[in-house]
Amino acid sequence: MRTDRGKRDTAEAAGNLKMMKEAHTMSTADLTGTARTYRQLMADIKALEEQADALKQTMIRELDARKTEELTAGEYTIRWSLYESSRLDSAKLKAEHADLYAAYCKRTTATRFQVA
Repeated sequence: MRTDRGKRDTAEAAGNLKMMKEAHTMSTADLTGTARTYRQLMADIKALEEQADALKQTMIRELDARKTEELTAGEYTIRWSLYESSRLDSAKLKAEHADLYAAYCKRTTATRFQVA
């Protein structure tokens, strides 16, 4: 749940975003505020994801209790079922056929964003 502080922080972040679009540099105080707001929003998202997961587990337990894979609840259809997928075991391929692994391995570069 977001507090009044969270709402203020969100409004502050929106203001900071506008400033960033207008000028490509921010003061240390503005950047600190933006980082604080970002971390608060990430904490809010985590809390909401935990709440959503608890609700999901409640629905799964209900499906299990009724011994069914599908229930209709009002306008919603709730399903919990098994499915199969196939994935390449790259560790085994690398161990057993290093030459093939090297020939088909594609290196990528990515960026990582972190506010610590």
